[in-house]
Amino acid sequence: MDERPCNSRELMCPKCQGRLHEETLKSSGVRVDSCPSCRGMWFERDELATHSAAVEGGLVPSADAGISARRCPACGVPMTKFKYSGTDVAVDLCEECRGVWLDLGELKRLETGAAPEDESGGFLGLLRGIFKG
Repeated sequence: MDERPCNSRELMCPKCQGRLHEETLKSSGVRVDSCPSCRGMWFERDELATHSAAVEGGLVPSADAGISARRCPACGVPMTKFKYSGTDVAVDLCEECRGVWLDLGELKRLETGAAPEDESGGFLGLLRGIFKG
């Protein structure tokens, strides 16, 4: 099932402009493109949902969405930047090809619900956040 839209050219990192390399995520077997320099990951259409169905649900640009300074590695168009639902994770989404760029650590934070300063995440992390202030 290799439906990679840009298999005829190299994909470049939208953050640091390095060449992306294909890797397989051990936990799901999904093949993604990652940057060896900044360690961000490019998920092409449906790859993120295949890796984690729980993560895919929040990929709807919110009212505070804006144009990202980053361009889609596949299409070259400016991506949409928005906070993933219920988190502080800023997601870059290409609305043309539906690819998603995640910076280093963002996938883990989306999967666990952890904020960057509270890696415990999940329900307990939510309660700590509520009772902190």
